[in-house]
Amino acid sequence: MMDRPSPDELRRIPRWRRFVVQWDISHNAVALAFFAFTGMWQTAALHFGMIQIPRAIWYTMYFVSCLILSISALIYLTRAIIYPRSIIDDFNHKRLINFFFMPVMIGALCILTTPLFLRTLNQFIVGFYVLGAYQVGLALYLYGDWLFGLHPTNFIHPLVFMQTIGFFLLANIGASAHLVEHAFAMLSVGCLFWLLVFITNFQHLSPALDKGSERPQPTFFLFIAPPAQAALAFVVLQMAEAVNPEKKNALLTIVNDMEWPKAAQAFLYIDLFLYLLMFRLFPTFWTQKFSVSWWAYIFPLSAAASSVIWRYKVEEEMFWGVLAVLLGLIACVAMIVVSCFTVWALGSGRTPNNPRCLDAYYRYYVGCSSEDMDPSLPI
Repeated sequence: MMDRPSPDELRRIPRWRRFVVQWDISHNAVALAFFAFTGMWQTAALHFGMIQIPRAIWYTMYFVSCLILSISALIYLTRAIIYPRSIIDDFNHKRLINFFFMPVMIGALCILTTPLFLRTLNQFIVGFYVLGAYQVGLALYLYGDWLFGLHPTNFIHPLVFMQTIGFFLLANIGASAHLVEHAFAMLSVGCLFWLLVFITNFQHLSPALDKGSERPQPTFFLFIAPPAQAALAFVVLQMAEAVNPEKKNALLTIVNDMEWPKAAQAFLYIDLFLYLLMFRLFPTFWTQKFSVSWWAYIFPLSAAASSVIWRYKVEEEMFWGVLAVLLGLIACVAMIVVSCFTVWALGSGRTPNNPRCLDAYYRYYVGCSSEDMDPSLPI
């Protein structure tokens, strides 16, 4: 194994290339977070009657999210062009492979948060089938690896929750487009694997962290996201089942006399308990140095706030209204803090920071084998 390139050797690579090469697939989590945050503002603008929320905020956040997604995707595409092996390296990495579910999550949120004057029924139907095929295909591949013993389930990372969230988002899209049976199928599979991932994490996280001398990371907040999305999926699915068949040519609208489903109620309370549990661990988070993993705060916090806003819309109890405001404010503060740290890190050159990718690219750039890189370097 060759030694890692020296700083002088790495400076032979143009600065812009060093930046692009280290932009691994996990950095697209920034766009995912913005779309999730947009979803919270959409829910507030449409369903929160306690305070009048202008739809302009929702629309503005949507176009900002699309801009950030375009920039992030362009950087990642450039990385794939100048260093094609990077995609294979990302896919073969046991942590980064979970981020290959992000196209489903981002695509679903992009569809669900589309402004009213742009959305169409065909957009939801086509999006459901395209994203559903990708989600099911990738899930079969990865869960098949588990069955073959290639990725033992006793040490799975909380990032694996990303594999289940896509099923709940697809259920929301399917139900919104009146594909009730399809939506229920996605919801059922999502619940199955959410239980598997949840139980496995709770059983084995402590010894896994102890073995690696690690502490809980911001990605642990992904515990919150699946039950919040599941609760929303159950609500939308019940609305789809109650809609007048003659109106199925239009996108789903609110059923004024609906009740909050019992299944959604259970998932919401699970979500709120896990929310408190994550804040119980907060002292271990705020002392850590900034990294792109901080963006894992935004999606779960926004999803939790959205589910509570929906609960207030259905039942109009003051408790849920006040809680919705509180959770919404927490999500906003988190977005502001993480965004400011990200801008500072980008400006100071502290991010992206992926020494292993840079090492591998240097081997490729100077004509050496990328297999000679040091596997102990972080990624």
